[in-house]
Amino acid sequence: MRTYRGFEKTMTASELTIRLALPKEWKFIVDFFDEHLHNMYHDPGFLPLQMIRDKIDRGNCVIAESEEGILGVALTNGKTLWNLVIHKEYRNRGVGTKLLKSINPRYVRIKYKGGLPDPTNFYEKNGYRPLGLVKSAVTGKKTILLAERVDEQ
Repeated sequence: MRTYRGFEKTMTASELTIRLALPKEWKFIVDFFDEHLHNMYHDPGFLPLQMIRDKIDRGNCVIAESEEGILGVALTNGKTLWNLVIHKEYRNRGVGTKLLKSINPRYVRIKYKGGLPDPTNFYEKNGYRPLGLVKSAVTGKKTILLAERVDEQ
């Protein structure tokens, strides 16, 4: 099981806690993605249920939560961030930054089709630089920007 930095810490600004998803939460996570990405990136049910379950089982699904409930979910494969989704009402409040920093992936995949501000700036502000386009597993076309963390020297 993978361990992420900062899991024991509670973020005092809004009592934000970062933790690994539990196996019993898989259905909620699928619904969370559908609700907060619907009509922006994909149709409901785009993320395969088995993929979500596998990410949870491998310790590659991380949740940001507060007293209000789950505010964000991130899916990784260990060194690459595949998806980072923040609840619509909690965007631009630091939740995504705290979630990203707790995971600290080497690479991030950035997929953008409109509907929200371009996420490239968010990742650049958090220390990532674009490397180039990679092929989408769905379309086979180079539509996903890959970015790499710039380590401080």
